[in-house]
Amino acid sequence: MKNIILSILILVSGSLKSQTISSAELTEYGKPIAMTNKAGSCGSPDGPMNPIGGPPGSYAWLQANGYCNPAAYGNNATVCWTFTPTSSSVTMNSGYSQTGCANVSFGSFNLYSATCTLLGSGLSFTGLTPGIQYTWCMSGSTWGGGPGCIGFTDFCPYYTNNVVLPITLDYFNAELVKDGTYVSWASYTEINNDYYTIEKSRDAKQWEIINTTLGVGNSSIRTEYNFTDHETNEPGTTYYRLSQTDFDGATEYFKIVSISIKHPQEKPIAYDTVGRVIPDPTTYIGIIIFKYKNGFWYKVTRVQ
Repeated sequence: MKNIILSILILVSGSLKSQTISSAELTEYGKPIAMTNKAGSCGSPDGPMNPIGGPPGSYAWLQANGYCNPAAYGNNATVCWTFTPTSSSVTMNSGYSQTGCANVSFGSFNLYSATCTLLGSGLSFTGLTPGIQYTWCMSGSTWGGGPGCIGFTDFCPYYTNNVVLPITLDYFNAELVKDGTYVSWASYTEINNDYYTIEKSRDAKQWEIINTTLGVGNSSIRTEYNFTDHETNEPGTTYYRLSQTDFDGATEYFKIVSISIKHPQEKPIAYDTVGRVIPDPTTYIGIIIFKYKNGFWYKVTRVQ
């Protein structure tokens, strides 16, 4: 028996294509009901497909967490699952196992509406309506290996709700300049973006708003922004953070950056024994002087 976690191989018009989805941290777990080997049509789904936070690390993980549905599917199988996305963009995939076969191929991956209307084909789909049920069907074949090739013995379907971020940020920087701190950032794309907010803090805990800048709304071209904080003059570290607010009021925060201003070095002050300031103590020999440096007074005796 061979247990596989898919990068599904699709046979389309005689060409072999590999379909994969990117790895991400697993954050969601599903417990699908047991599948039955039905006709494999939109009208007779094999069960619900459950969400996952990202591609699983192994077939064993899918099996241990209830994604797999053992059954005698045979050498040629078409199976369908229902799912209800929470975002407008989803990516589908499945693990599977087969017994005794030398070859496996997958031919069709179709998405249907609740009324069984074909909406598209593939592993990734956009433009879906969150909260509405859809059906995804896949077909596969096994062959070779002699009489021991009994075909598919389970499938482990899952889907990922892809979050479409309102901003694709290129960078966010802060640097000291002659008249303050120059804060700059750039976006690659913007979706429904109302405005940006720049906040400032001395401890990265308590923040104050120092600037708001209008976004471009919707854009697919790189856009640059900047702001100069002219009130950067205190020694120590100052933190800046950037946030973005949609037209519907949702806010997204980006990374925190910082600048540092060094404390001015204290110039040593020296006096002779009668209290006179010594401009350059190194030129005095044979007297006792008192020097102040970094918050302390100490006595220096020069005898040569």
